[in-house]
Amino acid sequence: MARATARCLLAAMTGQDRTVTQLRLPDKTNEITCFAALLGSFDLTGVTVTADALHTQRAHVRFLVEDKKAHYLLVVKANQPGLHRRLRSLPWKDVNARRHDRESGHGRRETRATRA
Repeated sequence: MARATARCLLAAMTGQDRTVTQLRLPDKTNEITCFAALLGSFDLTGVTVTADALHTQRAHVRFLVEDKKAHYLLVVKANQPGLHRRLRSLPWKDVNARRHDRESGHGRRETRATRA
């Protein structure tokens, strides 16, 4: 019996959950290497791009800021200890833009703190 090959897509969406583009990931690659290709054709000047922790990469920030003149909000998790430690040392008590979410699912409870 032939084994089905999974196809992975990377997509970009608006704040209203509308998909504006998607890209089939080439074999033997991942989302990280396709980030710029996905967003490259868009004029992102002045736009705030959000992405999950997988895309918290120096190259992605450089692409957004230097090439696309965009702003960004990226997720930082504890699995990036140096960056996580530096961010924790900032004066967050002075930041007014914050949100805390608590969710349960898949056998675990998560608390997410968002600050900008």
